[in-house]
This record gives sequence, structure tokens and C-alpha cells, in this order.
Amino acid sequence: MNRQIIIYVLIVIITFFLICSHPIAAQNQIFPIGKLGYANVTSIAWNSDADLLAVANGLTIDLIDTVSYKRLALLTGYTQEISSVAFSPDDRWLASGSDDHTVKIWDTNNWQEIASLTGHIDRRGRSLAFSPDGHLLATGGYDGVILLWNMTPYTPIKADINNDGSVSIFDLVLVATHFGSRLGNANYNAAADPNGDGVIDVSDLLLVAQSIGVGAAPPIYTSENLSLLINLYAMIEEIPYPDGGIELVKDLLKRLIREYSPSQTKLLHNYPNPFNPETWIPYQLASDSRVSITIYDVSGRRVRLLDLGIQPKGSYVTKDKAAYWDGKNDAGESVSSGIYIYQMNAGTYRLTKKMVIYK
Repeated sequence: MNRQIIIYVLIVIITFFLICSHPIAAQNQIFPIGKLGYANVTSIAWNSDADLLAVANGLTIDLIDTVSYKRLALLTGYTQEISSVAFSPDDRWLASGSDDHTVKIWDTNNWQEIASLTGHIDRRGRSLAFSPDGHLLATGGYDGVILLWNMTPYTPIKADINNDGSVSIFDLVLVATHFGSRLGNANYNAAADPNGDGVIDVSDLLLVAQSIGVGAAPPIYTSENLSLLINLYAMIEEIPYPDGGIELVKDLLKRLIREYSPSQTKLLHNYPNPFNPETWIPYQLASDSRVSITIYDVSGRRVRLLDLGIQPKGSYVTKDKAAYWDGKNDAGESVSSGIYIYQMNAGTYRLTKKMVIYK
């Protein structure tokens, strides 16, 4: 019996020694590597790069640089204790919930509050989480309700070139307007270079084309963009060895050109208006027509005849396509300030509009 006890004790001692001295066991031990002191920490959250820590401490949020352990910002504005904080997946926003019924959204670029969301009725507790794509924010509390918030109004869309909250043909047209320009050129526009590579090319068109329909409902399209789309399609057709992305853009342009080709003849408003001394008169034709535009003064006397000849079906809206008036009469004399009437004749179509010269 004594021998068995001695053997048992030896086994325990050897096992303990092996556990304490084994390198894997040492690796599995976790020790604090830093320490921050606060009075009342209710929630903490990392950003995706793990170099920024948001600390909810009572009525404030501390933003700590975890490399230097220095405070980058202090967020205030709550009247009740903050119960939760969370970064959006792209780190653009920080959301914070409080017992004062509100969820605040902070812009991490400048740490300004951009929204205060309300809807919960119970003061106690608030939990929140972003969806993986950052488009939704879920909040919940002791009221037993989970609210889902649409974050897209606060989330910038790279393809939303004109920043109107949706991606539409207008964004495609803006990229097309600066197509081919490079960083440093006079025609370069950073907004029209959504991928930010310094060149406005097919890759930017593809980014916008793939995003059309994202965001709010797109506005009603007009034919004013048709000429530019046709010219853009012709330019892209000349690209040798097109890949799948280029073919996608071409297919989209063909669809848009078919959709927005004029179905009826129209006289559009001149631009600029008022003007001095020149203006452009846009129009669209549903069929090939002989076109003329006659300009009258308010007494009905003819001032100028613009004979545009036979024009094929299409839109004539850009300055290189629209009818041009230099503000002179048939005799080549500049006309005086005032209201003038212009009438377009295209086949059986006739329509008049007003314009103003202001000198």
C-alpha cells in the first residue's frame, strides 16, 4: 500500500512539473498588456484596424489611439448614461446608445454628430450592431423592441458622382463629360474619378454602371443626355480588345440610348436665359425633319430666321448640336434688351417659347 501511495505521489509531481514547464501551456496564458483607468466603463468597441478604441464612460465617449494611448477626441452631448458603442464596418461612423432614448451617429472624420435617432421608450439599456455591409443599424433595449435603421442616407456611395443620394444616368453622364482626363489636366474632376486612380476611364464608368439604381429612387430622365451617351458609346467602341467590363458598359449605354431616344418632337427651353449676348436653343426630333427657328420681338415682327436644314431624328441639346443665336437680327445688328419669342417649325410641328435678353 505504501508503495502505491509513493508511486501515485510521484506521478502527480511529475505531471505538475510537465504542465508548468511545457511551452504550450505558457503560450496559453493571457496577461494584460495595457491598462486605462476610468470611473464607469459601460461599453467599449474597436475600429476595424484595431488602432482606435471607443470607450463609453458615463456621459462621454473617449476615443483612444491604441498605439500611443493618447486621447484623440472626447464626445459629449448625452444627458443619461451611455450604454453601448459600435463602429460601422468601414469605420466611417460610430454609433452610441444611451439611456436618454437616443442613438447618436458620429462622423469619424471630424467626430461631429450627424444624426440623433429616437424611437425606444424604455430608459434602461441600449444595445446596437451594424449589418456587415453597414447599410443597417439594429438597436434594442429593455422595451423589448429591436429597431432597424437605414444608414444609406449617411453612407456615401462612391458612384454617386453628383452626390444626390442615388446612382443614375446623371452620374454616368458626369463621368462621360470628363472621360479620358487625368489628374493634373484642366478637364480632370476628382468627383468623376470614383476609383481615385487619377484617370477617368472605363473602370470609372463600370463602377457607376454597376451601381445604377443604388440609393434613393432615381429622378425622371430627360433626353438632354442622349447626345453625350451616343458619343461616349462611339468612343468606347473604338477601344481595341474590349474585356467583359467594357462590354457591360457598352450594353448599358445601348439600353439607355434606346430608352431615352426621343419618342416625340419637342422644343426645349433656351440656355442661358436671361442671356447676353448669345444663347442656345435645344430641341429633339422624333423623325427626320426640316427644321427652322424664327425669332420675333413682342410686337410680332420677325427678328431672325435660323434655317437649320434637314436634321435626322435625335436630340440636339448640347452647344455643338443645339440651335445658336448670337443676339443679332437678320441684318447683323445686335438687338436691344427685352422679351423675344422663338418658334420652331419641324414638319407639322410648331411651338413657341419666350426668352429674355438682358444687357
